[in-house]
Amino acid sequence: MKKILLIAALTAALAGCSSLQGAGSKPADTTAAAEVKPEVADALKKLRTAAEAGDPAAQTRLGMVYARGEAGVATDISEAAKWFRKASDQGFAPAQTNLAVAYLTGQGGVPQDPTEAARLTKLAAEQGWPPAMTQLGFMYGKGAGVKQSWPDAEKWLKQASAKGDENAKRLLSEIEQMKKGGAPAKKP
Repeated sequence: MKKILLIAALTAALAGCSSLQGAGSKPADTTAAAEVKPEVADALKKLRTAAEAGDPAAQTRLGMVYARGEAGVATDISEAAKWFRKASDQGFAPAQTNLAVAYLTGQGGVPQDPTEAARLTKLAAEQGWPPAMTQLGFMYGKGAGVKQSWPDAEKWLKQASAKGDENAKRLLSEIEQMKKGGAPAKKP
């Protein structure tokens, strides 16, 4: 019973943790291109140019523009995943983490594949990217794409927490509370 409660608490606590997670929940910015401020349109053009030139940070940011429907661009998770994959293939940890979420949830034309999600998340976590460490800790806690392991979950969450990741701190607190036999604190 404790494991079920802990998994439920971890799931609820991490629901908004990853940057791609929840991207589809925000209404798309359907502003016509003519209504977008010129400086925003110019910034988007520069971002796209850098992304097309192979800059992994620009590719990841452009992916987020599509994932969130920003800057007059309609939400397009498939296009977002395309850009995350380009940056991920270059070993860019934030993109690996975002692409992992797409594999975990089966978004954007990416097949649901928790094992691939775990592989990508671990690659990013091993580079020291705190959101990936938190995501990997969550995955170990839940047994998503990896064999369920509380010691591994705590290991990754502690590393992320040490780097200041607030989601990791909250998850660790909830794990400790559950170990003591208490229910996790409810969010306000």
